Amino acid sequence: MPIDIKKPYFEALKIYEALNKNELFVITACSSKKIWDTTNYNEKTCLAEDAYKGQLFNIFRIFYSICDVNKISKLNWNILSAKYGLIDPKTKIENYNVTFSKKYSEDNEYVSIEKVKEQFDKIYDDLHFKTILVWGGGNYVKYIKTIWSYKKYNDLILITPFEGYRIGECLKAGMLLNGEFLLRIEKERDKK
Repeated sequence: MPIDIKKPYFEALKIYEALNKNELFVITACSSKKIWDTTNYNEKTCLAEDAYKGQLFNIFRIFYSICDVNKISKLNWNILSAKYGLIDPKTKIENYNVTFSKKYSEDNEYVSIEKVKEQFDKIYDDLHFKTILVWGGGNYVKYIKTIWSYKKYNDLILITPFEGYRIGECLKAGMLLNGEFLLRIEKERDKK
């Protein structure tokens, strides 16, 4: 599927508006590539925000940096891990090899939707956000949409900029979204 270049522009507008109102919660996908695979990292555990080294996760970190550097608002985010469920970026994790894209088995026991829903309930009760940005591909969007379908969350706005894209297209769309988001910040700054 070719990338709809208008989509990142419209998604960036929605994201910017939700961030300015402090109503955005981001769920980013974990990655199979982790610090233990890419460096001589010898520790048993690592902060989740530093553990994942996949390209789409790195593009999210650019998005996070854009928000941080421009002091837009505090960006609340979690990582959806196939092993741990929704985890705070400051949580220490161990290396693992579990994925949503493989069939569930003894070797690939991914987290249950019930556990993720419980985690989501607690986060929602604490933060009361109104918009969810899912920074991940198809399997991650599917998981979050299952939770979103519960009656309690029907009024939440769900932004899924990478839905329907293959990984290469997700990477391109992520960079476009970051660029559009940065342009939106600059336009708003110029108005002041």
